[in-house]
Amino acid sequence: MLKRISSIKSRLHQLLDISDPHDNFTKVVNGFLFGLIIVNALMVIIESASETLHTYRWLHNFEVFSMWVFTLEYAARIWVCNEHPRYAKPVSGRLRYAFAPLSLVDLFSILPFWLQMLGINVSMLRMLRLFRLLKLGRLARFSKAYQFIIGAVSSRKDEFLVSFFLMLVILLVASSLMYFAEHDAQPNLFSSIPAAFWWGVVTFSSVGYGDIYPITALGKIIGGLFAIVGISVFALPAAIFTAAVLDQIHAERTKGRPDSDKE
Repeated sequence: MLKRISSIKSRLHQLLDISDPHDNFTKVVNGFLFGLIIVNALMVIIESASETLHTYRWLHNFEVFSMWVFTLEYAARIWVCNEHPRYAKPVSGRLRYAFAPLSLVDLFSILPFWLQMLGINVSMLRMLRLFRLLKLGRLARFSKAYQFIIGAVSSRKDEFLVSFFLMLVILLVASSLMYFAEHDAQPNLFSSIPAAFWWGVVTFSSVGYGDIYPITALGKIIGGLFAIVGISVFALPAAIFTAAVLDQIHAERTKGRPDSDKE
């Protein structure tokens, strides 16, 4: 009996983690989950018309069906996660898996539905239902392109942290200088360094809403200088990301080649 349960558990883990992409049944199961996630994301948009679910009963029934499927999927993932060496311990392993980012996505996508089913009618419940959109994050496991992106971000996380820290420092310096240059001329708009920080963000990102801008000669000089600097600084994360994705693609294409070890 225990051997039979262990076999079922191993097979279920294989299905949910796509460990064998050549297994046709695995493709069917994950294709079904993929489609269900997409349809539920569309339903979140449909639900923004408050009367829609009351007009079309089948939409509500489909939501109930989807939430049951996602709940069973979440429970199954918690049960079989011990098959992975990282979560091998029966209790602590499951707790560690439950607090992993993608597991929290699964939990938050179903939690509002069950709170409502239990009669917990909180005022924020309708907004919490938008958490179902987080389920789109699960699509990464179905697409190699998504996996390239995740792998790229993970492989260059130190570079990303440094570039974002550099952006923050330059924004802070620019905003501080702009505050001292413009505060006397525009005390309402440049009332503080945090207020000037808003100017820095919209200027560096090239959005330029026009709600706050320098009018003094010194302020215009500082603004022009940092606008030019901002273009290169804000482009840095994009360059790092592009290089990382290209590295991921190159590594995937050279995998398994006889001469790949020589490169």
